[in-house]
Formats: sequence, C-alpha cells, structure tokens
Amino acid sequence: MTQPLGTPLLPPAGMPFLEVLGPGVHGRRIPLVREALVLGNAPTCDVCLEDPDLSPQHAAVRRVGGRVVVEDLGSRMGTFLDGVAVSAPSELHAGDVLTLGDVRLRYGEAPAEVPAAPASGDPLAVFDTGATPTTMEPEVYAELVVHHRGLLLERAGVWLRRARRLFWTGAALFALGCVAFAVGVLAFLGWPPALLDVVARPPDTFGWALVGGVLSGHVAWAIGLAGLLVMVLALVVHVLARWRARRITRTIPAPPASWYLTPHPDGP
Repeated sequence: MTQPLGTPLLPPAGMPFLEVLGPGVHGRRIPLVREALVLGNAPTCDVCLEDPDLSPQHAAVRRVGGRVVVEDLGSRMGTFLDGVAVSAPSELHAGDVLTLGDVRLRYGEAPAEVPAAPASGDPLAVFDTGATPTTMEPEVYAELVVHHRGLLLERAGVWLRRARRLFWTGAALFALGCVAFAVGVLAFLGWPPALLDVVARPPDTFGWALVGGVLSGHVAWAIGLAGLLVMVLALVVHVLARWRARRITRTIPAPPASWYLTPHPDGP
C-alpha cells in the first residue's frame, strides 16, 4: 500500500473516507473524492493495496445518490462487510469494517462543516496559495484540486453549449425575420408573378396590415432584430465561458503526478 506522507489526517469536512486498520499501515485515511474508487492490487486501481491475495480489481466503493455502497468485483477471496460476504452492492454506514484478503478498512464520514465563503465571492479563491490548508496531505489535496477543477471546467462547458444553442436560436429568428420581410417586398413588387397566385399584393413595401394596423414588415424586422440581439448575447456568453475556462486552467493547474495516491488521468 502507498505509505502515508505524514501524520494521518482527517479528510475535508463532510467527505466520506476509508481508514486503513491493517496490516502494516494503520490509520491511513483515504478520502472518497471520486464517484467510485476501485480497490485491488493492480497499479492502475484508484487504491492499490499490496496484498498478493487480492484480485487486480477486487472491490469498488461508489457513491449512489446520497449513499455510499461497496461492491465485490468478482474477486477470488471475496469482500466482507462486518464479516458477511458481499454478494450484491451493500450500503456502508459509519463504523462498518471492510475486509479484503488481509486488509481491513473502516468506513467513516468526516463531520460536516459550513465553509466560509471567500471574501471576493470568487469560487477560485479557495485555491489561492494563502487559502490552501497546510495540514492537508499532498495526495488528498491533489485529488480535491482535480475534482473541483473538473467541476468548474464542466460548468464552463455547460455555458459554452448553452451559448451555441442560443446562437443558433438567434440565427433562426434572424433568418425567419429576413424571409418574412423579403416575401412582403417581393409580393409588393409583384415578382415573381407566381407569388401573387399564393398571396395577395400588399398595399405597402412593408407588407400586409395585421391586427392594430401593424404591418407584417414591421413584425419581420422585430423578429430579425430579436434574433440579432440573441446572437450577440450568445457571442458574449461564449467569450465569457471561454475566458472562464482558460482562467480555471491557468489558475488551477493539475498537481504534480507525485502528489497523487494513484496515477490520475488529469495529472501531467
């Protein structure tokens, strides 16, 4: 098992964790910073346990809604929860003990605390050097940075997708307004002649009179203008989201690979 880099510490408030009871390393606390942690003796596992009796991918601990469950992954020796073999995903409660070969892990939950909001109101401020907890182990900090970095980048990606949809909505409105106005003008000019077989010739270049004396051309202009404003808004949102994504990448770089508990795909 990866040896601890300092005195065993509690994970951040409110985060579930697995505490190693033995053998060898005792008191090591592994925070569940991902939706799922795979445990086994393969180096590619999220938590690599150096026990030859374990399977390469022995068991998984997952977050399902507001619960945390353990699942055996078809291991040779089996996974046991408080001495009972795990045959199906089983919910974990504080104090439960998992046994995988000779390794024993106790499930716990760090007390929840309400973090103070950064004075600037900027969610990136928690990653400033001065705000980084000095008592947090490097691999715990690395996992948290990657987790929150991913959430922030995902949020920026959501706004990028919204901007694209908004842009195409505006483009469709602008095109609709242009087509409606063009139809009125062409009908007034009587070209092509076949058009007058479909619609009556309007009394004005701005088209036909609608309810309240409003001409169809005015409505077409309003629709086109609304579409143009939506497109401009979409471009502004797109630029801001791209700027936000670049700032997140620049402000929260991925931690060094040596800080991770196990190799991470987002690491260098």
